[in-house]
Amino acid sequence: MPSEKELYQISNKLNQVELPSKLNETIRAGMWQAQKERRVRKRRIWSSVAVSFFLLVFFTTVRASPTFANYISGLPGGTWLVELVHSDKGLQQAIEQNYATAVGVSDEHAGLKLTIEGYTADEARIVLFYSLENKKGYSYASMQDLTLKPNEFLAGMSYGEPHDEIANEKMVYGKIDINIHDIDKLPEELTLATTFMLELPTTGKVTNEDVWEVKIPFEKESFLGLKEEYSFSETVDFAGQNITFSDAVIYPTQMSIEFKEDKENALKILSLEELAIENEKGERWEATTNGVISHNHNEWEKTLFLESSYFAEAEELYITASRVRALPKERLQVTFDVKGQTLLTAPRGLTLHEYSEDASYHHFTFLIKMDEELDQSQLFQIFDHQVLDEKGQQMDINNESSYSTRDNSFQEVSFKAKKGNEEQVVFTIIDYPNRIYDEMKIRIK
Repeated sequence: MPSEKELYQISNKLNQVELPSKLNETIRAGMWQAQKERRVRKRRIWSSVAVSFFLLVFFTTVRASPTFANYISGLPGGTWLVELVHSDKGLQQAIEQNYATAVGVSDEHAGLKLTIEGYTADEARIVLFYSLENKKGYSYASMQDLTLKPNEFLAGMSYGEPHDEIANEKMVYGKIDINIHDIDKLPEELTLATTFMLELPTTGKVTNEDVWEVKIPFEKESFLGLKEEYSFSETVDFAGQNITFSDAVIYPTQMSIEFKEDKENALKILSLEELAIENEKGERWEATTNGVISHNHNEWEKTLFLESSYFAEAEELYITASRVRALPKERLQVTFDVKGQTLLTAPRGLTLHEYSEDASYHHFTFLIKMDEELDQSQLFQIFDHQVLDEKGQQMDINNESSYSTRDNSFQEVSFKAKKGNEEQVVFTIIDYPNRIYDEMKIRIK
């Protein structure tokens, strides 16, 4: 007797996928870090062989569920879908299974046509695929202030890179990644609204006052209950630090695992950098690297998100890791002495590059030493958004920015903090390129 999953894979309802799980952030959750990383993320160029293979696998599913595959095949630029999903193996496998829904709803203003071409959805995540048709010769287009209504189900959302290639293409494509907090509150129809910052070759970038608005229908019944759940709890010693993994849930396009670190550990685990799921054949599904990558329940517990192995039909699954980013707990705070204009505490590799002040603000620029091999194409959110004085009072900060130096050997972090009568300014580190190495392997299936 075929399983529910197998029946679904061969049915005509293979047409919805993806949603990330139980996050309590606001709509903008996850966007700050994603936008910083995009400044230095190198565009990956896929070979014609890889593109052809993906399209061959995808379009051979037409006989099983023709709607989405046939719809996509009729759009200009046949490789756009490959580019949008290539960095997420689970999402790619879902699309190869034709697990998506064609939509084709549009709105047009000022010579720019926005179309929601389709989506994938499950109980934890929605991924919307959209196109922009450039009818007026714009040289740049970027979504601004995107909202969803109603949004009671929403946990977080991240959306597209600026489209600076739009001048050379008739149509450009992007995706909107939506995290679901309460699947019961997901409606049968969502209204998406956004403005655009646009640029013509003869003008500067200007936010258009028009609002592009589209209504997106959903058939929740087609994906409710599509998940694999594994209840377990195992504590391991990783480089002298006790960490616990438990309760994995595998949705069609995403996996979630609960993680907890021992409060008595000498090090604070900032990121499980080499975390992956591995099957009995050695095939790997890695931690999510864009959008929302985890959800913190408190200082010690979080939900981790990984690529989905849902369509792999693995007989065995293991959690593996060989490298994490961590710091001694006493090095998690960077303390700046205002009078002496020096750092009193800081982890190794972090220096105050420049400091100045005016009547209203302290101006800081820090340099953080990067690993030339591991940190080639990423930036870290080094500091928490809350900056305190010596009394623990929060200070206002703005104009924060992060860049890699020309040779990628340092990350530069700059911002300004509102001045008061403080004697010290205290920054808390939430991520840092300092690694520890070990090996772990936990069986979950």
